[in-house]
This record gives sequence, structure tokens and C-alpha cells, in this order.
Amino acid sequence: MQLSKQSMPKKISRIILREYYTYAVGLSKKLVLPQTKFIILSQGRTGSSLLQSLLDSHPQILCEGELLMYPVSFPNLYIKSMAARQYQKEVAWGFKVKPYHLTATQKIDLNKFICDFYAEGWKIIRLERKDIFRQTISGIIGKYRNTWVITSENSKLNKTKIKIDPDQVIEWMEGKLKQTKWENEALEGLHYLNISYEHDLEDSENHQTTCNRICNHLKLPEKTIQTKLKKTTSRDLREEIENYDEVIDRLKNTEYAQFLPNL
Repeated sequence: MQLSKQSMPKKISRIILREYYTYAVGLSKKLVLPQTKFIILSQGRTGSSLLQSLLDSHPQILCEGELLMYPVSFPNLYIKSMAARQYQKEVAWGFKVKPYHLTATQKIDLNKFICDFYAEGWKIIRLERKDIFRQTISGIIGKYRNTWVITSENSKLNKTKIKIDPDQVIEWMEGKLKQTKWENEALEGLHYLNISYEHDLEDSENHQTTCNRICNHLKLPEKTIQTKLKKTTSRDLREEIENYDEVIDRLKNTEYAQFLPNL
């Protein structure tokens, strides 16, 4: 649902108020941070909401969402203030961040941000999706339907087929490859845990093993995890896209043909 022009200033005011309240609380607690802290670096539609839900079901992990999706005055301080504000003894704390949240929204250097936190002992988890064609289609469908996650408790989803502009698909895929390049550069030489959507999250049978790997990375005890989240798109994209064949034909003779499904 889009905000009206009248409600937008109120939302902005709330965001600014929350930001400076967070600074105040964090500083009042002398920025005492959890012993174990982590960052999930990922792009959109890579399963980050699913991963967050799984980790949050662990009794010793608190994983926040995309804290830097709106501009803040002091991004590094804001993150540390949030961590101090929510400090719990023996509980690991982390958050999700997308490359463009740093480069475009916060207008700061991705490499420096990651390296600064890494130098202070923050663990890095990189979540990626190899199939950028499906990743792109999932993002376009999510934006069209304004639905990004569904739960087993609220599984109603608009399944009306949509018509997609093939040139938009190319533009989005280009952007995702660019973000992948930024991620590679920022993580070069750093020790981090790599999680693949296809290998580690797509099949629910792999969820426990994946979270056990993350627990080992964070030096936390393994616990049984669970989630109520469900997939938002069908396996067969023909069920989602009205002009599926047109999209495929447009991409066949481009550099993005390598990412198309086997036809």
C-alpha cells in the first residue's frame, strides 16, 4: 500500500525520531555490544527473510532486518546503537544489509563499511543466489504484487499472471551482477561464511544443517530451528508470467542467456 502525501511526512518524522532515540539509548549504555555480532550481506530475493526467520528461532540469536534501508546520519553508530539497545547476555546479534543500501541509500563505501566492522570482530555471512534469472523474476513479481513474504498462517497470495517487460528483466539482471561484483570486492581477503540459496535454503530439508553451519561460524550451540515462511513464487515460472516465452526470446541473444533455464 502506497503512502499518501499527507502520511509521508509523519512516517519520515517517526523514522528520524527512532533514529535519534536509538543513538541516545545506545550511547546511554556506553555502546556495550554483544560478544557475538554478525552481518548478513545479501541482495534482494536471495532468501534473506527466510534465513532471518530461521536464525530468530534459535534461542541465542537475535537477527534484525534491513536496518539501513532508510538514510541515517551515522550508519556505523546507528548499527552499534541498535546492538547496544537490544543487548542480551549470551545472545548473538546481527542484521541484514544489501549492497545498494550502503552505496545508494547511505552513500557510503561498501568496502570500508564491511572492513571496519570485520576489524572490530563482526562475523560476516554472505547469502547469494546463483540463479539470477529467477532471482530477478521473483523481485519483479514481488514488486508488482507488493508481497515479499507469506507465512503458513497467512498463505493467501495473488496468483494472477503478470506481464513483464523483457527490458526490465535485463536491467535488473545487470544491476544484480554489478552488486555481486561489489560484494566480491568488499569480501576479498576476509574470512566469511558463504550461504547459497539453492544449496542451503531452497529445500527445507537443508535448513537445520545450514543453521548448524552458521552456529559453528558464530561459535554458538546448535539448536533446533523452524520457520513459518513459505515460497512466494511457483517452481514453473510459466504459471506466474503471462509473456514468459517473450521474455525468454528477448534474453536468448544477450549476454544473460547463460542464466536462462534449460529449455
